[in-house]
Amino acid sequence: MRVALLVSLTAALGICPAVANATTTRSDCALGSKTIHGHKAVVYCGPATASLRIGGKSYTFKNGTCIWSGGLILTLGTLVDGLPASANNEGAPLIQLSGSIGTGTVYADSGRFHLGMSLVRITAHGHSSGTFRGREPIGATRPFTGSYRC
Repeated sequence: MRVALLVSLTAALGICPAVANATTTRSDCALGSKTIHGHKAVVYCGPATASLRIGGKSYTFKNGTCIWSGGLILTLGTLVDGLPASANNEGAPLIQLSGSIGTGTVYADSGRFHLGMSLVRITAHGHSSGTFRGREPIGATRPFTGSYRC
């Protein structure tokens, strides 16, 4: 379901005239695909990186893309389809950050933790890097911080 939504979003962005003026990271690679535990998965690639600190531990994500078109769309790692069975993304590292300057959402999974869709405050440093911070969703109390580089 998430893959279908992402493919639909990517297709819509591909034909949207506003995207002609979008800033993206350079990449000499194309999206890949594979199967993980019987679920289809999209494998991202590119120079974008991100880090996330939660519960006293730091996690690093790499191999992704940034798109700026009226806001940020950052996706790194592997996105596994097949909810609810792959609700933990089958242990594959993934971080998705999107929004405009000021507010946005983040979703992350490292195989060691799962951060469901959370609201974040985004501070961008141009279109090449930035930071974000928030709290776990649904009343959880653990704060998290992160940074990204396109």
